[in-house]
Amino acid sequence: MDFSETSKNPVKQAIQVGELANSHLSIIQVYSSPWDRLRYMAPTPGSDVALQKRFETALMLKLKGFVVVPENIEHDDQLFPAANCGYGIVKLTGKSGADLIVLRTQGKTNLHDMFIGSIAERVLRELSRSVLVVKSTS
Repeated sequence: MDFSETSKNPVKQAIQVGELANSHLSIIQVYSSPWDRLRYMAPTPGSDVALQKRFETALMLKLKGFVVVPENIEHDDQLFPAANCGYGIVKLTGKSGADLIVLRTQGKTNLHDMFIGSIAERVLRELSRSVLVVKSTS
């Protein structure tokens, strides 16, 4: 998610489903670390552990403050680094044993998605679990 207002909608939908099903909710931020994006300038993995820790701590604080989850819902917040969000969601879900994945889609089409596929499309194509795709309202 990009922490925009429209990103709150699928989290709220997941909270409602969690409440109805009386189940555990994991709010997960799959992210591509900045030190991996600019490969020509990136430090080697682990070269600046303090920078990476500060980045992950700031991201976790942002995630925890993004949406208020009611106290009656058992939940946790997680960060998961991956080179690609769609790949990260598929990989993490394979490990987690989740019954339902809730995603947001922007509902836009662009040239990149025609050839590569959107995050939601990749998740739908590669997972054998239930996926609830919530379309953005704006």
